[in-house]
Amino acid sequence: MKMVWRVITVLLLSLCSLTICGCEGGSGGDSKGGDNPGTETPISGDAKMMVNGFPLWTANVYFDGKFIGSIPKGEWRTWSVPSGTHTFKYIIADSGVESKEETISIASGQTFMMLLSASQK
Repeated sequence: MKMVWRVITVLLLSLCSLTICGCEGGSGGDSKGGDNPGTETPISGDAKMMVNGFPLWTANVYFDGKFIGSIPKGEWRTWSVPSGTHTFKYIIADSGVESKEETISIASGQTFMMLLSASQK
């Protein structure tokens, strides 16, 4: 049931981000605060991870400590990832400050969906 609510929340917030922010492009070019991820590390596996970025910021994504890519403002990105227990981390590229790291478990053949969120400071 928790996964159903997560999917519903992701879909609603995606629609809101399109309505509020439009379909603005951009990759978040410069990273402030010392976060310079460099080149994406290729990743593949028997499961999928879908991540929705922030409506207003670009996020740099790390899987098991390795930079795997950036998610432009309000867009979805999907990676093939290995099943098992892994660490997932993101940093808001536009600030280099806000970040979150958590442990996730993904079963073989599963599509794991995540909606990134930022705390109010």
